[in-house]
Amino acid sequence: MSVLFIAVLTSLTIFIVYQNNSADTALTSIQQTRIPVRLVTGNLVGSLDRVMSQQRAYMLSGNIAFKEERKSVYANEIYPAISQLITISSSLPEEQQQSVQRIQNQVKSFESVQNGILIFFEEKMLPNMQRVNTATEDEWSSLNDSFISKLKAEREISERIKEADNIRAELLKQVTEIKNYQETMLRDEMDSITSNQR
Repeated sequence: MSVLFIAVLTSLTIFIVYQNNSADTALTSIQQTRIPVRLVTGNLVGSLDRVMSQQRAYMLSGNIAFKEERKSVYANEIYPAISQLITISSSLPEEQQQSVQRIQNQVKSFESVQNGILIFFEEKMLPNMQRVNTATEDEWSSLNDSFISKLKAEREISERIKEADNIRAELLKQVTEIKNYQETMLRDEMDSITSNQR
């Protein structure tokens, strides 16, 4: 009888240790990977929206503060988020690691296209915009050429913005895939923890 009791106690102890180890592993994964990836991807999406908004605001107003804010978002939010994702990605499956690399490359492409749009805007549109905005009544008749140039430039910049939007859409797709995968894994690990505690 005492041998049976010791065997039951040993089995129970092994079972409890196993469940605690499983819960500890899941909690560690949640703390070190799932939640950080979820937060970083969410922040990255918000930051991408901000750089698009800042660029459009600059192009509509010509206010340099919007251009500087866009640069700041890249330097202080987007690239640090990419660095965090790369660091965290070592604990992700191979497919997710490849997605992180694609995101990094797409962010660089997105910024490059946006920079090209800004250069075009500043060379072709901003001077005409400033000329139109500061024109006196006597100068309005001579503004037809500036207005036509502005319309042509707007058409061309519209095409470039579409290119940036396409890159952004692909970026968001990649970020969303990682985010959704992490959410699924987080739910599974939380379910595992709660089922182990019953």
